[in-house]
Amino acid sequence: MVRLRLARDLWTRNAPTYKIVATNSHLRTTARPLEVLGTYNPRPVVTPPPNKSPNGHLRGPEWGPPQSAPVQAREPPGQKHVVWNRQRVEWWLSQGAQPTKTVGKLLMRAGILQPPTPKTPRAKAGNGLA
Repeated sequence: MVRLRLARDLWTRNAPTYKIVATNSHLRTTARPLEVLGTYNPRPVVTPPPNKSPNGHLRGPEWGPPQSAPVQAREPPGQKHVVWNRQRVEWWLSQGAQPTKTVGKLLMRAGILQPPTPKTPRAKAGNGLA
């Protein structure tokens, strides 16, 4: 059976990033995937603080060039960055691939999977005593 799951990117220490992969569920987790479908960065984007002097005043252009270039966020602050090939994900799902819980939540958030319908509780069959 094919599973859509997250595979940890090996070259990031203390900054986890994952690849969204389609892999055979019977193989080990570090096996080569059938296809890499995208990437997922679970760390939310943080906006850099304003450039302030030691006494708390905002620094203007008269202070000289900023110490570092401002970081442009790809996502709104607090959002996690997910990139995937939507067509290939839909194709794997149509072929019967099963997503893991985490990948399933990401797919529901993106609108690719529909959330499961809640089950209505059935009335228990009693022994007829009233």
